[in-house]
Amino acid sequence: MNQKVRKSSFAESTYLMYIAFMINGIIGALYYTPFLAMIGHEGFYVYDSAYSIFSLFLDLSTSGIPVAMSMIASEYNSLGMYSSKEKAFSIGKKIITGFSLFSFFILQIFARNIGYFYISDAIDPMTAERIGDAVRIVAFSLLIIPFMALKRGYLQGHQLFVVSSRSQLIEQITRISVVLGGAFITVKVLGYSVYGGVYISLWGLTISGLVTYYYLSRKTANNEELFQKGSKDEKVENTRTIIKKIVVYCVIISIVSMSQSLYMIANKKLILVALSNLNYGSAQIQEIIDIAVSLVTKIGTIVISLSLAMTSSIAPHIAGNYARQDYKGVNDKLKQVVSIVLVIAVPMAVGIILLAPQVYYVFFGLSEYGPRVLRVAIAYNVISCTTAVFSTALQSMNHGKQVCVFTLIAIALNIAMDLPLMYLFNWLGLPPYLGANLSSILSELVLLALQLRTLYVVVHFDYRKAFTIIRQIRIPLVAMMALVGIMKILIPVPLVSRWKVLALLFVYAGLGAALYFFLCYRSGALQNVFDKEVVDSLLAKLGRGRKNEEN
Repeated sequence: MNQKVRKSSFAESTYLMYIAFMINGIIGALYYTPFLAMIGHEGFYVYDSAYSIFSLFLDLSTSGIPVAMSMIASEYNSLGMYSSKEKAFSIGKKIITGFSLFSFFILQIFARNIGYFYISDAIDPMTAERIGDAVRIVAFSLLIIPFMALKRGYLQGHQLFVVSSRSQLIEQITRISVVLGGAFITVKVLGYSVYGGVYISLWGLTISGLVTYYYLSRKTANNEELFQKGSKDEKVENTRTIIKKIVVYCVIISIVSMSQSLYMIANKKLILVALSNLNYGSAQIQEIIDIAVSLVTKIGTIVISLSLAMTSSIAPHIAGNYARQDYKGVNDKLKQVVSIVLVIAVPMAVGIILLAPQVYYVFFGLSEYGPRVLRVAIAYNVISCTTAVFSTALQSMNHGKQVCVFTLIAIALNIAMDLPLMYLFNWLGLPPYLGANLSSILSELVLLALQLRTLYVVVHFDYRKAFTIIRQIRIPLVAMMALVGIMKILIPVPLVSRWKVLALLFVYAGLGAALYFFLCYRSGALQNVFDKEVVDSLLAKLGRGRKNEEN
């Protein structure tokens, strides 16, 4: 029997997507431990370099259409223009076909040149050839994943976040199964080189895309009654207008997304240049880059998942509110975003900073550099969590040009400050690679200031409510930090067994979270995060549970 799905509210969709992204992030971080053990930092450098190029060209091949489609579908649904919505989806598929084929052939032709971009005099030239082979493999995934992303955006535009969140898990689990299974069979069973394991693992992108696309197609077919098709006498937007609307959305989204991917690539290169000039060895450089650019970001997903969830859910909701000129609805959602970041993301980040050596050890083992990078990077994640959601909100309100300009300003500042700050840190006797993290934090703060100013002008968003929430969480946060500090003294966590460290981290996190959320409830901070209907529903369920126990 085919299971039917239903639409989700903004708060519910955020929580659904957050759970999915959180699980994805944890799984994505944990699988790196056995994967890294099988292929080593040399193999991982090839894998991560190819994956970075995949991310950049995925942005190019999708051209922002999935997010744009969720906004357009929500906008047309809100205005009752169902035939225009379906027409926009059809046009989107044609555009994506062209960009996907273009991206595929570009990567196949220039793969070797891309490989040489990722090496320096300190790195074996053969690494460039291996990266080139890896790039050719990931190119095949660009023939399926953009279409999967488009269909996911279409479903989100109809507020079907249950299906979207499940598809995220299906995609991640399938990909990781191929990555780990392929690497193990290739390297450990058949005895091929670690690079053979990398090549097989990268096919996980294509296979997971196919599996997820099949799942989304089945769910769409089984719930056709939720997709209003329009009537014959309905006025349909002309093709030129729809294409213009798609292009306007997509160009802005693509520039923002691609510029961020380009910065990640540039950041990797800048760290490589700085550390080479500061006489770090090849093995040290590869390990630090792996940690700073990839491994730490996997742990950061615990925080970033919140912004991914809010970004996915806020786009169609704000697009619908703004199309109806419901500015109060827009402000309510923006205020809830601030509340969620401050009440949920900040304590998570503080906890990770306090327990950085233990957290990094659980995911990736002992490291001289990992905990240092993690502490600084997680602070950046909290800020970027907010700026990512505000960027999407502004795009949903047809202010994408400002978003594009602000993002380019922030990235230009980031790139300009990277090398000077790394050399300054080295001169001060500090780890130079942390200078790149500080550069990211400073540029993100500039971006946040520009966004808040624009939101105030556009919808009179009152961000001063954030100061009220900060006062409400001040005591709970200090109490949580004090409790964790006391537990670290009374119950130390030696880095000798991952399972023991993980068990103690659960104890720390459980007790710290319990105290924090109890005090947040008493201060009123928790009530800013959850919708009243969600709280009432939860309390009702708890009440029924108590009655059942009493009976």
